[in-house]
Amino acid sequence: MKALIFSFMAASLLLSSCQKAPSKSSQLRIFKTNFIDDPKTFDPRKGSDPIASTVHFLLYEGLTRFLPDCSVEPALAMSWKISEDGKTYTFTLRHATWSDGASVTAMDFEDSWKKILSPDFFAPNAHLLYVIKNARAVKRGELPLSELGVRTLDATTLQVELEAPTPYFLGLTAFCVLFPAKYTLDETSPSWANSPLQQIVTSGPFLLKDYQPGKNICFVKNPDYWDANNFHLDGIEISFVRDCNTAMQMFEQKQLHLIGGFLSPLSQEQILLFKNKDEFYSRATASTNVVFFNTARGPLINTHIRRAIALAVDRQSIVDHIMHLGQPIALEVVPLSLKKEQRFFLNDRAISQAQEEFQRGLDQLGIDKSVFKTMTLVYFDSPQQKQIAQTLQNQWKQVLDIEISIKQVDWSSFLDLLNKRDFDLVQGYYAAQYPDPMNILERFQYKDSLKNYCNWENDNFSSLLNQSFTVDEKQRNYLLEEAEKILCDELPFSPLYHECSAFLLQKNLKNFHQTVIGTICYKDLMIDDE
Repeated sequence: MKALIFSFMAASLLLSSCQKAPSKSSQLRIFKTNFIDDPKTFDPRKGSDPIASTVHFLLYEGLTRFLPDCSVEPALAMSWKISEDGKTYTFTLRHATWSDGASVTAMDFEDSWKKILSPDFFAPNAHLLYVIKNARAVKRGELPLSELGVRTLDATTLQVELEAPTPYFLGLTAFCVLFPAKYTLDETSPSWANSPLQQIVTSGPFLLKDYQPGKNICFVKNPDYWDANNFHLDGIEISFVRDCNTAMQMFEQKQLHLIGGFLSPLSQEQILLFKNKDEFYSRATASTNVVFFNTARGPLINTHIRRAIALAVDRQSIVDHIMHLGQPIALEVVPLSLKKEQRFFLNDRAISQAQEEFQRGLDQLGIDKSVFKTMTLVYFDSPQQKQIAQTLQNQWKQVLDIEISIKQVDWSSFLDLLNKRDFDLVQGYYAAQYPDPMNILERFQYKDSLKNYCNWENDNFSSLLNQSFTVDEKQRNYLLEEAEKILCDELPFSPLYHECSAFLLQKNLKNFHQTVIGTICYKDLMIDDE
């Protein structure tokens, strides 16, 4: 108890440290929330997780931006033209400035996208740009950067040539990985992302005011942002408190306007306590909780073993007894919120089938069950994730009579082992970055894509995705569904359930909107006088 009280007092001090002049800031509309960890990078080109992405949406701007319904509207691009064949987009930029006063130009976009696609540049989401002509070949070092289909026609005109007509391309430009860093910043200030307070240059609706690693981060409204008059918040203060009970105490003391989601997860007890109260907000999101298999390691190279582990899981029990939000169990790969029709490809807790598949896999590999004692399921330190891991461990023991260890790691270590693919099984999730089924499917198209944590590749699957760019919408939907069937047959990962967000909002927080891909729309967010 003393430790909890100390933690709460420390968190209160951390949050208040952003307010250099309390009497003045009390008159401002300062939105206060919590993250369970620091952003891993301030460079939007290198973003790979919800915390970093949230910061990037605050500090940077793209060609377009998401509306609450996940459609897009003009942002740094005030207009665009699309060629008759649907493959060439010509964007005209509006007058906008970087935080150092320089104009945002088409070269900022060209340079940033070319950096992402440079073979030696670490960019976990580089695959998002593979729709651009020659992008994958450039990333693999097979073609020079000069062959990439991105050109600056003049300071305010950017032309992008795609491999094929891409119906979701404008939505893609609204995701923060495609937001540019300032041209030449890497050369003039090579360490700018590591020393953001001194060197960062941004273009978005907020400016970085203060950052204390491990403590808090504070933003102030950018008065020079092109659309500043339509943003209602004067600033944002974010504490870094990992313990959900401490964050809850801060919320109950009205030191936070919002907690929840992937940014500051609520515990099972907190969800049960608040789910029927006015403060509670929930919606279905295009994200799925899964167990990733490292298909290049141990018995998980065998499809029958992977099927057995997936079929042994009682997903409905996990949703009913741990999650409590009525999440739909995942008997398919693409989240239901991204589909027009619901189609199931898997069975839930198919005990006999799981046991048959398991024995077939053991026979093919010539191994026995003892090998699984050396394997570990890793999960990040969230109350729900711990309970899910324990449940999976028990279900695999009951159905398959195998013993798989479980291990909890902090968020930073979790992201690191994913990027290095240093795991047997990982309990995590994937979340859509633009509202189209392709966003889930494409990350498993190439083994060398950094988001393809499973080390899996299938020629037929890849061919179906490529064909989907050359047909009409009806045929496209069919091809994507066929590709999804292959994933559900090969099972490089086991989907568990599709996510629903869970937030707690203070009553004076108005116009809170979360898109289906999980982003928060800060433009409309308002705080009433208390």
